[in-house]
Amino acid sequence: MIIKERNKILIVVTDYSGFLNFLSDVAARLIENGFVVYLLTSRNDVIVKSDNFKYKYHDRFHRYDVSFPRGLNFIKLALASIKLRRLILLIEPHIIHIHFTSAIFCSMLMMPKRFYTIGTFHGLNSNCNSGLKRYFWKLIEYFSFWRLKNIDVLNYMDLQSIPEVFKKKSFIHSTIGVGCRTSLYNPNRFSQTFKDELKSSLGISKDDLVLIFVGRFTPFKGFNELIGAMEKLKRYSDIKLILVGGTDPLHPISKSISSKIKIRRTNIINTGFQSHPEEFFSIADVFIFPSFREGLPVVVMESLSMEIPVITLNSRGCDDLIQHGFNGFKIDYKLGSNQIANAIAHYVEEMKANPSIITRLKTNIYSSQKIYSRDRYVESQLLLYDSIINNS
Repeated sequence: MIIKERNKILIVVTDYSGFLNFLSDVAARLIENGFVVYLLTSRNDVIVKSDNFKYKYHDRFHRYDVSFPRGLNFIKLALASIKLRRLILLIEPHIIHIHFTSAIFCSMLMMPKRFYTIGTFHGLNSNCNSGLKRYFWKLIEYFSFWRLKNIDVLNYMDLQSIPEVFKKKSFIHSTIGVGCRTSLYNPNRFSQTFKDELKSSLGISKDDLVLIFVGRFTPFKGFNELIGAMEKLKRYSDIKLILVGGTDPLHPISKSISSKIKIRRTNIINTGFQSHPEEFFSIADVFIFPSFREGLPVVVMESLSMEIPVITLNSRGCDDLIQHGFNGFKIDYKLGSNQIANAIAHYVEEMKANPSIITRLKTNIYSSQKIYSRDRYVESQLLLYDSIINNS
């Protein structure tokens, strides 16, 4: 039986934590505006996130579980695609908005043509692979481009790489990606007493230079290079690194790197995944995020919202957010692993020797802080959906 309701929006995303991380604000506003929101997502969460809006209590929010494979397992993809088609035909949504390449490809395999589909690619895989893998991902992406009504990308490198034949239905948001919760990631929320107590509990002294990394401990996030940099900085007893996150079985780190973060060290503090990473950002001086590929990293926006300078690479996604010498420093992602580690250590040493550099960067960040607000993204999505429904 077809579900009959007005203004039905179907959101498809690979895992529930991804929804909570950057789409829950959109869903909440849609519900407030009279829309009915359906969510198709996997039960398995990559990162544990708190549900701030308590969706299960909303009568205009409905969640269905679909087992999206994280890798390209074609049997699991086919099974998920069959289930997706059945649910889509049951719901009959006005708009289907799909996030991440695997969910987009899976959805479009058996998608009936009559539905209005938007695909948001959080980084094109063809742009970060080479050889046969690059052509394989191009095939998947081009198929998805062909089937979608709208193609949405988050960074300019991806937009420029879309073939001319698909350009008319491709766009990049006028907002800074999906933004972040600037009300949550606000340095003024945290008192000096709170920060002093948190530092003390972590064994961090008042005058230590505090570095932070937030995210999955994976090679493509530059985790090897980060730990390599800390090896070079371990002679400084007053430089500390806080790790907020954990390993990912799909992208494992080496045993040697793993052993270095398992052992209790004086300069590396591994806190694991945290429900409130903003608390740890509040005591940090510098955010280090040497990722080799991103869509448009929310965690970098969260750092900037907390007025924390960033050391990153000039890689896809990160390059869009950081201006070298203005709100952080960028390192050439084409350098070797040891060279990147050396460059990270170099910038940290510079900021340790000249604290005025951090002060200057923080001042620059403050002047452009509001542009990272999630509210801007939410408003743009509501305008997009209203426009599509009104013109249909």
